[in-house]
Amino acid sequence: TAFAENLSDINANKNQTAIEYLYSKNVISGYPDGTFKPENTVNRAELMKILVAGKGIQPTVEEYNNCFPDVTTEWFAPFVCYAKIKGWVSGYPDGTFQAAKQVNKAEAIKMLVNAEGFALPQKFDEYIFNDVTSTNWFAPFILVAKQKGLLEETDGNYYPSGVMKRAEISENIYRAIIINENGFQAFLQNKN
Repeated sequence: TAFAENLSDINANKNQTAIEYLYSKNVISGYPDGTFKPENTVNRAELMKILVAGKGIQPTVEEYNNCFPDVTTEWFAPFVCYAKIKGWVSGYPDGTFQAAKQVNKAEAIKMLVNAEGFALPQKFDEYIFNDVTSTNWFAPFILVAKQKGLLEETDGNYYPSGVMKRAEISENIYRAIIINENGFQAFLQNKN
């Protein structure tokens, strides 16, 4: 609870530890009124900022800009352009990035798995979730995230087309950072 006084609306949130950790590392930030708004959705620009900052990288607009027709020199341009160069995102078929568009859970996990550089299985036919089968385009990303322990969900439905919320993606990114630094067992010990 060391940072709870800085974000007034995360006390007792199930993702409080993740939010506080990322906040303390300047990966995420709150709003000017001192809130985090954990139930707010995340758009594509915000997610790129969080993923890039989660890697400890602070790209500049002088170096990373003009990577999509709709991403030039806006505040999010360095993050989006860095992610594009790294192959984390490719944009839409029309060539745009659509920074303000809300991210659904499948897209967010794809971007996170790409950012972490996790290898995808070439073939698989195992159970993932009731609503995620091996034929879905996003299935390999969800499977890897589940196997690595990045997801809170372990069974039942994942709701891949549901919007990603700020608290949820904070948890997923927190897990990726802790697991990459210390291993899955260390993450489990932190949670208990």
